This record gives sequence, C-alpha cells and structure tokens, in this order.
Amino acid sequence: MYVLVADLAALHPGIFWAYGNARRSLRKESADVPFHEGWRTRQSAFVAKRLGIAEDRASESIDEFIYRAMDRRFALLRPFAGIGPCLDRLANRGLRLGLLSDLPPETKLKAMGLSNRFDAALCSEDYGALKPASEPFLALAEALGSAPEQMVYVGNKYGFDCAGAKAVGMKTALLGHGKGPYADFVFRSWEKLGDYLIAASEPAD
Repeated sequence: MYVLVADLAALHPGIFWAYGNARRSLRKESADVPFHEGWRTRQSAFVAKRLGIAEDRASESIDEFIYRAMDRRFALLRPFAGIGPCLDRLANRGLRLGLLSDLPPETKLKAMGLSNRFDAALCSEDYGALKPASEPFLALAEALGSAPEQMVYVGNKYGFDCAGAKAVGMKTALLGHGKGPYADFVFRSWEKLGDYLIAASEPAD
C-alpha cells in the first residue's frame, strides 16, 4: 500500500510530512487519554500549526492530497491470494466477520472485491482514536455483537493491531513471520489461518 502513495509524498512533501507527524502524535495521544471526538478537526489543527497555515486550508489540503488521492490509488489494490476462499470458508461456518482500518475502508474493499464480505467495516478515525487505542477495537466488538474475549483480531502489525486487540481481551493472529509478544498465532497461509479461526470458534470440551 505504501508503494502506491510514495510518489504522492514526493509531489506534496510538506503536507505528507505534517500529516505523518500528526498521525504519530495523535496515535500516541489517543492511546493515553479517554475517548474524544473531532478526530479530523484535531488532525487539521495539528497540520496547520506545523505548516503555519489556516486550519481550513489544512483540512482542504488533507482531503485533496491525502484522502482523495489515496482513494484513487487504493483502487489499484488487489487482495492477497487466498483471502477470498478463507473469508468464504469462515462465513459458511457462521462466523461473523469485521474489519477495522485507520483509514476509511470503503474504497479499498471495493477495489479488492470485498465490499460485501464483512458484517462490519469500521474506520478508527470515526471513534476519535487510532490503533492501538482501545476505543476502535471495542467499537468493532459492539458492531459485531460479540464480547472481545470471543474474538480473534487479524492484523499485520504488532504494535498497532495485535497490541490494541490484546489490550481489550481479544486473541490475535499476525500475518508475518516468527513470533511476536502480542500474537497468539502467526501465519503466512490464509488456509492455515482459516484452520486456526475455525478451531478457535469450536466450544471447549
């Protein structure tokens, strides 16, 4: 995904630098303080201060050069090989499927042909915090009608995905290699992930 937007950062280095700085700072802030609204307003204020411009101009620049530009690039995304059959297999077993993204997920899901494969698809920004803050993970559990302890969260980053999910009581599966401090299961094969999730959903003896 980052390769898709690398040239955008080169074309608009100031706004991308300020945006990235804002996300890092606000991610830490959202992990340290209770839920608060107005995510994009706070993000725009942070960018405006860094660039020395008005907040409305910062907001417009973020929308134009980041959100809308990335949406156009996300249209080029393709799903991992094997993810479609894995989702079908899980859905056929009656498991509820959810998705949580730090960026609006609709364009990405549509581009990958996955728009109708999830019972809930949330953007963490809508809950006033980025991963690994607890609020988005708890919102996902609520949207799926499940207790966090009954869920397995699948991600590709220890520090954001697995750490945040683990903090609210979810089990975790990590797309990657080796072992991580927060991952209950590490996988490279979507078939093996399906095996793990189906086994995890079975009632204990």
